[in-house]
Amino acid sequence: MSHPLDDAADLAAIRLAALRFHKCKGEPDRADRDAMLRDVEAVAKVIDPLIRALGVYVQQHFGITDRRMDGCHIDVLRKAIVDDGISYQIDQTFEEIVRERRAMADV
Repeated sequence: MSHPLDDAADLAAIRLAALRFHKCKGEPDRADRDAMLRDVEAVAKVIDPLIRALGVYVQQHFGITDRRMDGCHIDVLRKAIVDDGISYQIDQTFEEIVRERRAMADV
């Protein structure tokens, strides 16, 4: 008999293997930034269901109440990398590049 999380892990593996990421060519532009942000979101959409399944499994087997878990296993990766992490850095770095380009154009 397989582990209950095996199906969630298998599905995540299949979906991760199917992802194709944007390749930047030359100087990054707004389209590159947007594509990279979509890539980050795509990874989170694959991994978060697996984390959610793991959280439910732990909750069921350790008797942890919903209140104690307080959604800590819901959209974990998305919150970490999309809302607070890499997406912010991509956006901020791109804005710096734009400012530098404008400054060089003014010289």
